[in-house]
Amino acid sequence: MWHTNLRRAKGWNMSETSQGHELRVLILEDVPTDAELLEHELRKGGLRFTARRVESEAAFTEALENFKPHLILADYRLPTFDGVSALRIAKKKAADVPFIFVTGAMGEEVAIDTLVSGATDYVLKDRMAKLMPAVERALKEAEESVQRRKAEAALRQRLDEVERLNRLMVGRELKMVDLKKEIALLQQEVAELKGIIEELRGKIEQRS
Repeated sequence: MWHTNLRRAKGWNMSETSQGHELRVLILEDVPTDAELLEHELRKGGLRFTARRVESEAAFTEALENFKPHLILADYRLPTFDGVSALRIAKKKAADVPFIFVTGAMGEEVAIDTLVSGATDYVLKDRMAKLMPAVERALKEAEESVQRRKAEAALRQRLDEVERLNRLMVGRELKMVDLKKEIALLQQEVAELKGIIEELRGKIEQRS
């Protein structure tokens, strides 16, 4: 997926996603020049993307459903909408998409509250040099979370298969030797999946 393209500031190739498509970035911002500055910073960091700017709840919701962003950058306060409300909507409709606040001012308590509410990170507009590192980190963490869930689903499937084979063994519906070989292979896969899940969980916990 797109995490393989987060690499140019660190020697990585950020030109395309692994599926051959650019990243889609949804920008919640009522000031066009501020949105342009965000896009400039991302391109300066080597990211190739398609961006859409919105500033109302209706446009934001429509973009989540139809534009299907890989990344959301949101101002905290807008004239007719706000970033916290946008975050709540995003968590319901696009829970896996990283959500980064990019705002002019944000107190420490407010910043902590947004992170507790599910925001991935926040960047102040007068510290735009921190935007690209925050985006890199957010996309990588999101991909690792997806990988972990896939590994957990595969683990559950393998465990179910082991249980099924154990039942067959009891019923002697398959040759005992073949059953034991198949169970041994599944148990090996289970051990490997558990290792992958623990490694991904450790990476995510280190960053939290």
